[in-house]
Amino acid sequence: MKLSLFTLLVLGGMALAMSGCYYDNEEYLYPVVDVPACDTSNVAYASTVVPILQRDCYACHGASAPGGGINLTTYAGLKRVVDNGSFYGSISHNPNW
Repeated sequence: MKLSLFTLLVLGGMALAMSGCYYDNEEYLYPVVDVPACDTSNVAYASTVVPILQRDCYACHGASAPGGGINLTTYAGLKRVVDNGSFYGSISHNPNW
């Protein structure tokens, strides 16, 4: 059986049209992942935040060597850089923050 060029073009066009039909279901493509809520009920500055700062920040931003003029050993010093947004930019390594 010999197929004409027209028949091949029609069949090819139908095949392309059928393959282009795809149902994009947002819920299927991007499922919602249940992230547990951040529990901040037992967080305190002295017991939670200060140990992290001592371990990671005081070497350069301590009382004896306030790198860049930033002293993170006091709550007021930390609050100043947190309020102006530079603290998050520094810890996320994003200079544009």
